[in-house]
Amino acid sequence: MSTGTTETRLDRGLSDLQRGAHDSPGTEIPESGTSTIPTRERKFEDIEQSSRAASELSSIVKGFVRSESGCVEDEALCTGCARIDLQKIFDSAHEINTEEGIVVANFGRRLEEGDKPACRSCLFFSQMRLEKDCSSDYHLRAFSAQRSYPGIRPRNQPAAFKQKDSVLLIVTPGKYLVDKRAGYICRVVSSPGWESDLFCGRIVTDSIDYAILRGWLSFCQENHSLCGRQQDPPPEGLRLVNCDTLSVVSACPSSLYTALSYVWSHDDNDAPQSRLRTFGQMQLKSGDANLPNTLPKVISDAITVTRELGMSFLWVDKYCIDQSNATEKHDQISQMDVIYRGAQVTIVAAAGKDENSGLPGVSGTLRISQPSMIVGNITVAHTMRHPSDLIRESVWSSRAWTYQEAVLSRRRLIFTEEQVYFECDAMNCHESVYFPLSHFHTEDKKRFYDCLRCGIFAGRLDGYRAFGGFHRPSQESFTRSWNHIEIYTKRSLTYDSDSLNAIHGVLHDFRYASPPLCHHWGLPVVSGTTFVGIQSLATSLAWFHKGGSASRRQAFPSWSWAGWEGEATLRMGYIDSSEPNSSPDLLPSFCLERRDGDSLALEDLDLAVLSRTRDLLAPFLHLEAWVILPSAFLASSSHPRSLSPDNKYWFSMNFAGGMIVLRMSVPLENPAQFTRNIHSRNWECIVLYKNMSWTFFLLIEWQEASAVRIGLMQVRRFDGTKCDKERRKIRLG
Repeated sequence: MSTGTTETRLDRGLSDLQRGAHDSPGTEIPESGTSTIPTRERKFEDIEQSSRAASELSSIVKGFVRSESGCVEDEALCTGCARIDLQKIFDSAHEINTEEGIVVANFGRRLEEGDKPACRSCLFFSQMRLEKDCSSDYHLRAFSAQRSYPGIRPRNQPAAFKQKDSVLLIVTPGKYLVDKRAGYICRVVSSPGWESDLFCGRIVTDSIDYAILRGWLSFCQENHSLCGRQQDPPPEGLRLVNCDTLSVVSACPSSLYTALSYVWSHDDNDAPQSRLRTFGQMQLKSGDANLPNTLPKVISDAITVTRELGMSFLWVDKYCIDQSNATEKHDQISQMDVIYRGAQVTIVAAAGKDENSGLPGVSGTLRISQPSMIVGNITVAHTMRHPSDLIRESVWSSRAWTYQEAVLSRRRLIFTEEQVYFECDAMNCHESVYFPLSHFHTEDKKRFYDCLRCGIFAGRLDGYRAFGGFHRPSQESFTRSWNHIEIYTKRSLTYDSDSLNAIHGVLHDFRYASPPLCHHWGLPVVSGTTFVGIQSLATSLAWFHKGGSASRRQAFPSWSWAGWEGEATLRMGYIDSSEPNSSPDLLPSFCLERRDGDSLALEDLDLAVLSRTRDLLAPFLHLEAWVILPSAFLASSSHPRSLSPDNKYWFSMNFAGGMIVLRMSVPLENPAQFTRNIHSRNWECIVLYKNMSWTFFLLIEWQEASAVRIGLMQVRRFDGTKCDKERRKIRLG
């Protein structure tokens, strides 16, 4: 008979993750080297005498059950758990040939919340349940990593990758309800047979194991050409925190530094900037300046991480930008892409609410413990929720400024409440899952296999793509730039004046596309032939508010998404001159207005430098475009109809044998309001472009000598030759 021990890490288990607590009710926190024994534990003799326990034992799936003589001899295990053959289960990946997995054990009802656990193994599995209130038995279900792991897709797998697999365990209700992103129970490194696994679990310690982080970083630095690119020298006037002397110094061209992405505290958002101004003035006078004696916890922890990674310099906006100097602040903000791209790695604080929360696992900042257990010579651990879900739910992820800080970085170390997640442009990994990095890479080790999910900052919304940063053909670059805008506009800003500043670096980075992609007041424009520039600007003007409700930001033009607070999107497709119905003759011509009153025709402007001339351009756009006359709407006998109850922003109506869809940025209180304003010509419809199915119009409202955008109108089956219209010049503000 085999002998062994059973140990569980239940002091801060999975159930505490959901409660946000650090101590599990019903358990005692063990001292180091002792086992965790629930205070509500029942004697095993009583369990074994119950008829229910006998029924459960007989229902354990045959083939994964030890004989009574082969049970793990351990008083800490009930008979049912002692008979579960974990070794055989973890070696059975080849037997699992469905995405639904197979049942390898039946716990019956003994894992229910109201029952006392039969043993510590039962307590461990009880905390792993996906559904706590269940009327059926609980099963231990085994899955194949190749078939079921969310980060792996079956297509395009190389032969060497297919040869390995892993068994992943989930405790499910008998009716089979599985959220595969909630995490798995895995065999841990050093357990028998782990070498044959595709990947396995790894114990996440209470304090960061910096050797793991350094291993990820060094593998990327040594092998990933995608992550090594840095097109620009460090910005002039760049300052860095010297982590050894705790002072702010001028950067040298050879300085290797980390950068910090975090959420400022409410005090810094709302209170006067006197402390920052004093610090900034001290920098300007002396060149170098010592940091304050008391630092925000996240900055102090970031200094510790920087040192542990073997570097001496850290860039953090609070102390490396003179917040009181408007010129310097503007200059540094305009080069955010260069600053974050130049960092060796960006430290992301995705835990807690602001800079005072610290980095979990660093300098005593607690993180939620990972449930794990030893049974005989097998160690199992829960992988916990995938870090990407924790990141998306974080306060950090809700803030607008932090988006470009992560997207622009070549490498990111993201600290969550549970574990650290690493993502570069060529791979991603996290602490609770172990695999030899070379096994998941192409033969030249330059990037992950295409069958593996790319990171969450890759720039595509479907979760998969070949790694390669922003270098894509122009049309896809145009689409991806709008993907970034859509994600960004979901996030919140403290100050409306930062509407463009907080994403300028991302839009500016598209200048490396071929041909270059620039932006005009936030609208992506493809540089190339005159027609390409005109059609891309016309397409960009066809954005609309996805969530309906929006509010104006008066400092920005109404025709740009930046002029509104609200989620903006572009789902209309890209106009193509090769399409027989795209009707290039319907396109407007554009002129840009300078702040001195002169205008520049779009075709006369070097689009490659358009983004850098924003300070010279006024927030007005001059169009010569087709305007639909009121008589075109006389054929419609109906008023607009709301597309959903109480929706004052999206409407539809019949129009000239087709259909109109209205997407308003201002509420339409009364459907008759649209018809009344169209006939009075207070509102007018400007033709933007036509594709195979729809024609897109800008809905404008006249305000004295200029007009403002108030919505988008799209018409199905529009025939421009049969519609009353006239070509006019319009100044749009």
